[in-house]
This record gives sequence, structure tokens and C-alpha cells, in this order.
Amino acid sequence: MTDPCEASKEDREGLPPEELGTTGRYKVTLKLTETQQGLDILRKIGIVPTHIFEGTGENVSAAQLNDKEATIYFASQGIVILGGDVSPQQLEQIRAAVEANTAVVSVAPEFTAKALSFP
Repeated sequence: MTDPCEASKEDREGLPPEELGTTGRYKVTLKLTETQQGLDILRKIGIVPTHIFEGTGENVSAAQLNDKEATIYFASQGIVILGGDVSPQQLEQIRAAVEANTAVVSVAPEFTAKALSFP
């Protein structure tokens, strides 16, 4: 059975190969003091959050987090999880924004975490 968070092979075509333990999505970090500017940069690239969570006290469902096509913005943390439909060109534009020292600080693969079970 495949992980529902992992992007299909067709969705990943043209993107870098997935590392062990990644979901196929990417995490973008924005400067907390310039989050609106960072969101504006992402919008120009064609990335618009489908879910926005303002604070930590909000109810976030597992279905929203596991939707591989959803782009999720955690406003209080300045983090955007890119949906699995990000194109290689968009990813390169985001990396260029990071290198240009904009409000977009970093972009990295989203990693999975699993609880250890003990006998």
C-alpha cells in the first residue's frame, strides 16, 4: 500500500528524485517579519495557499494535511507546504527567490516522521 502523502511517479516527473522519508511535497519558509511579501512572491510564481491557518489553536484535520494537492500556509510560523502539483519551473523560481535574499528564506523537501515502536 502506498503512502497517501506521497506524490505519484507521474506527478514527480521532472522534479528531483525523492529522498528516503520525503512526501514529494516541499516546505517553504518565509521571513516572519515579511510574510506578506513572501506570499506575494509565491503568488507571482503561481502558488496560492488553499488552506490558511492563522494560529496554533485552530482545528486542522488530517484530511487537510494529507491532501497532496493542497498548499497549506501556517501564518504564525511563516511556513508554506507546497502541494504536490508544484512544477519544476516553479520550484526553480522559488529557489531563485531564496538566492536573491527575498522574504522567501528556504525551500526544502517535506519529510515524514514516524513514531518508533518498542517491544
